[in-house]
Amino acid sequence: MSKIHFKAGQWVIGEKNQIHLVVRSATETTPPGIAAGVQDLENPEHYRVATVEEVKVAGGSVYATLVTTGKYGSARVAADGTAIAGDFGTAKVGELGKAIAGYKGVAIAGFQGTAMVGDCGTAEAGDIGTAVAGLGGTAMAGDQGVIMITRLDGTGTRRCIGIIGQNGLKPRVPYHLNGYGEFEEGSAVVE
Repeated sequence: MSKIHFKAGQWVIGEKNQIHLVVRSATETTPPGIAAGVQDLENPEHYRVATVEEVKVAGGSVYATLVTTGKYGSARVAADGTAIAGDFGTAKVGELGKAIAGYKGVAIAGFQGTAMVGDCGTAEAGDIGTAVAGLGGTAMAGDQGVIMITRLDGTGTRRCIGIIGQNGLKPRVPYHLNGYGEFEEGSAVVE
């Protein structure tokens, strides 16, 4: 199986109009810029950089199911995939996907997606989605979504869970926890 180098973050298209994203290996054992999706590309001479229109047309047919980045990185995946970014990074994923970011990161997931961030991060999920944030974090979800934020009290770590549409929680509104472990509108103040 031969490989070809493209720039990380480029979309490439093959002879069967399959779109793949050029990613950086999660283990860093593969050199950056190897074009890969679910598997490494075969016959790389049959691939070229895709146009923006070709990527838009492909929509849910994009073959990048897992994209990872290191600190300060940005990972973006179409529907039903997983995007993972390190500390201070941004992870975005379409419907039914998982977006995970580290400390002070941002994770955004679409319809029925899951967004998870570390401490002091921001998690946003679409309708029927789940947004999970660590200590000092902010969470927001769409209609029928669930938000969960971690807090400390005198006895240990607690997770506060809210269901959008119940107890005054509104869709597409960011929430943080106050000193009593109650949800309040607005982003958490992070120092």
